[in-house]
Amino acid sequence: MCLDQKYLYTASGDLSVARWDLEANEKDGFTILSKSPAISLETAYSQFLCIGFLNGDLQIIDLLKKEIVFNQNLDPKGIFSLCFNPFAHLMYIGTGNGKVFGFSMKDFSIKIQIALGIGKARKILFDSVQNEVLSATQDGKIFTLDADTCKHIHSWMAHQEGVNALMILQNNVIVSGGKDGLLKGWHRTSLKETFSFPAHRGVIYDLMEGPNCFVSASRDKSIKVWNQQDLEPMQKMNFHQQSVNALVQQNNQAFVSVSDDKKIGLWTYED
Repeated sequence: MCLDQKYLYTASGDLSVARWDLEANEKDGFTILSKSPAISLETAYSQFLCIGFLNGDLQIIDLLKKEIVFNQNLDPKGIFSLCFNPFAHLMYIGTGNGKVFGFSMKDFSIKIQIALGIGKARKILFDSVQNEVLSATQDGKIFTLDADTCKHIHSWMAHQEGVNALMILQNNVIVSGGKDGLLKGWHRTSLKETFSFPAHRGVIYDLMEGPNCFVSASRDKSIKVWNQQDLEPMQKMNFHQQSVNALVQQNNQAFVSVSDDKKIGLWTYED
């Protein structure tokens, strides 16, 4: 799932990518059908939609011209994460073989390739403040890379059973969520662990910062809101009937959730 302006793009197990108009609260006519499930989505410049498929294909759609401008297989084990750096014009691509590519969105070519380790590169974040890229991997590590070169800076073991979710809070703390159901905090500079506690009864699939809080989504079907200051739970939502797979911030007042139950949840923050 990814959001660009008023449009939400979602991928489904029925081999389709759909677009939703959040202002009208309805699906519009934009649909992409494929032979393999789409498992990662990201936009660039509000013009291009990048789609990573389970079979390892990367497809780029020009949304203005409504045509495919790039389609190539990068890793037979799949493309699991995408993240755009508008300053370097790079799309970071995390694959099932533990590789990260720096892909130029100017000429649609691979500029950088680095192997992180064993297993999937499940989550990639771009930190514009530090000009670094963070990657969470299936083997339990978190990597920090130089955003321009993808050169390895640091790495550490975060969750023994694998890391699925990452975010950076404004208070300079990296928060990770693992297959172990734990939420952990890491000081952004020293990388020392600042907290660790059981948050869910299943894999934590996504994390998102909100106003004075952060939100977690899990395979246990729940969404939880946590106070940033004392880490106490503020609310638990049981709207979804199956695994909650992704969260995305719509604006300062609302966010969106998607689930295996084929439902989209639109949530607003209360004062």
